[in-house]
Amino acid sequence: MELLKRLSEKDDKQLLVLRYVNKSMLNFIIKHEGLRNFIIEKIGKPDIFSVILDDRNVHIVEEIEKSEHKKIFIIYGLMHFE
Repeated sequence: MELLKRLSEKDDKQLLVLRYVNKSMLNFIIKHEGLRNFIIEKIGKPDIFSVILDDRNVHIVEEIEKSEHKKIFIIYGLMHFE
């Protein structure tokens, strides 16, 4: 609740900066297996990164399979920012 309260006090520019920093940190963690394993060990939730990566991949594959298009262009990578 405290986090939501503090976030609600931020303006759009501040929220954009927070989002960018969070995405950067998450991408950095995902790219470094040693750091990822350390975090998993400390928080005790080994499935957290599988949700981020594997579940996302399942969703993308499902969308491709059900598409009516014969040609699909996908830009897919770890360090993706708008």
